[in-house]
Amino acid sequence: MRRIKRYGLLALWLVFAGWMTVSYLGDPYDPALVGTARYGHNGDGALWGGWLASGIEMLVAYVLAQPFRATPWRFGRLVCIAALVPWLLVSLLLSMHAGSVQFVHLAWLVALLAYLLVIGLRRKPKPSASASASANATPKPNATTSPTPDANAPAPAGAAAAPPA
Repeated sequence: MRRIKRYGLLALWLVFAGWMTVSYLGDPYDPALVGTARYGHNGDGALWGGWLASGIEMLVAYVLAQPFRATPWRFGRLVCIAALVPWLLVSLLLSMHAGSVQFVHLAWLVALLAYLLVIGLRRKPKPSASASASANATPKPNATTSPTPDANAPAPAGAAAAPPA
């Protein structure tokens, strides 16, 4: 689970960057399309723009959410989620007549928000008081743990050896 929290966001970004690449190769920029014929097709520099925007969003999420720390900053996660929601709505509006790379970027933002909500806001289970008390307590001597002489143990120095039975 620790590796998923630490490297999951990077792996998720690589998957979406690959999806953007495949999407762009399926519908590359065509300068012959003009006017409304360009609607729904990738524009000039759409792939680089998608990579750059999603890369910056990933870096901001890493800095604010800090999934690499053992005790991440919970306020930073909340700030990241609060900033991501309006940005997701802006991206939704921008994707209205955009090409497929912009739609993949929109899917990236939804996945980023889901990642932050699932991994980021998950609480660690607190151990119960009795479990932590019993884990830290030292065993008290009783009939089973009290030191008893072992018949097979060597006799202490200077003591007379017992005759074999």
